[in-house]
Amino acid sequence: MFMQTRQRHVQIHHTKKELQYKWHMEDMIVKIFHNFTKDMHKKRFDFIFITSHNRMDNYGNLDDLYGYSLKVFKGEEIGRTGQTPKDPHVAGLNISTEITPPTSGTSLQKITYMDDAVFDQWTSSTPTDSIINHPTVERVDNNALENSFVYHLEIHNNASNDTDNNTYKNRWRWALNHGAYYSGIASDDAHGYNGIGNAWIVVKSPSSSAKDIVDALNLAGWGEDITSYYASTGVVVENYLFNSSSKTLRVEVRTDDNNADQVRFKAKKTNGKYKSNLLTVTDNDSNDKCSEVGLICAEYQINSNIYWIRPVVTDNDQPSPWKAWLQPWHRDYQW
Repeated sequence: MFMQTRQRHVQIHHTKKELQYKWHMEDMIVKIFHNFTKDMHKKRFDFIFITSHNRMDNYGNLDDLYGYSLKVFKGEEIGRTGQTPKDPHVAGLNISTEITPPTSGTSLQKITYMDDAVFDQWTSSTPTDSIINHPTVERVDNNALENSFVYHLEIHNNASNDTDNNTYKNRWRWALNHGAYYSGIASDDAHGYNGIGNAWIVVKSPSSSAKDIVDALNLAGWGEDITSYYASTGVVVENYLFNSSSKTLRVEVRTDDNNADQVRFKAKKTNGKYKSNLLTVTDNDSNDKCSEVGLICAEYQINSNIYWIRPVVTDNDQPSPWKAWLQPWHRDYQW
């Protein structure tokens, strides 16, 4: 259960290199954390990874700000900017040395080069991880998306418009359809103060150390534990469970405080048909497995007709609906 293992809101920033000269990063971090304290139930971040473009920053921990501590971990968004066609970008988390992006090669070759460079810095005590950012076809072609060894995909980027964000989710769907497993990441892509605190991930973690966080990300990315983290723009998930014996997914989410109002399961069947609404559950409807008002318990028992399935939780009461994207179950990886 997420609450038992402590929710860790992770903010993954991709800040433009040129903006580093317009703001002091420490001032920006203080501003970030100040904004979080305004609504601690929704947006309390325990730590952030800062991944600036082709640049390493390390600001350590900011303790006792407004009575809380915020841990700041190192990272880098690797990849050239201003290219035509656009180059792929890979975020390297918890790395210690700046990585220079490749200047030639196919999309897959560039992603492989950057991912290898990230994992060259991996140790058991300091694990690293990679994320493919903004995976448009221009940046990440089908061959790269299907065959890369990166296991996390940015599926929501707060700096992108709705069209681009829909593209990222469609690319996630395409990858899953073609037998490539990715867990979904949400991030702010904050280029300044105004884009902060709107998209993050929540991790099951015994502590807020970088090691425990990255280890949890890897569990989901490798398909070993699809419940180890989820992506969100505001919804808080109470519990996400997978029973490997009964092959049942279960999502528990509270509806109070305008947190959420429905759980929907999306899936591709083994006959090739995609179901954007395989099952929808709202509070106290006939599909709700909990009798308690204010708590939705949505379950789906996976049968031989399901190729992959993933839950999404929505709060439609917000002007722009809040969502939480939970990691998919995939027949080629979890069966």
